[in-house]
Amino acid sequence: MENQEIFRFERGYSELEGLQQAHRMIYCARRTPEGIVLELAVQQAGKTERCALLCRNLEEKRAGDLLLYFCENGVDPFQCLDVLEELGQSYEEL
Repeated sequence: MENQEIFRFERGYSELEGLQQAHRMIYCARRTPEGIVLELAVQQAGKTERCALLCRNLEEKRAGDLLLYFCENGVDPFQCLDVLEELGQSYEEL
């Protein structure tokens, strides 16, 4: 199936006065004809910031493992780019 979401992890954070605003991080992957697309987003105060990355040579299981790692460790979606580079995972920003 094309453009099918294959993984989705979400993590919510509470408002802590003087420390952090309430927000939600979303990590998902979908299968496309070109490869796996990782979609990473932060929702805060009614706004969403996101990035989408096409990973042509990423296997589905590895995509799920990466997203679970990002979610369980609270990795900011835009810091995920650094992690992918450190792991030698090629990607194209969409």
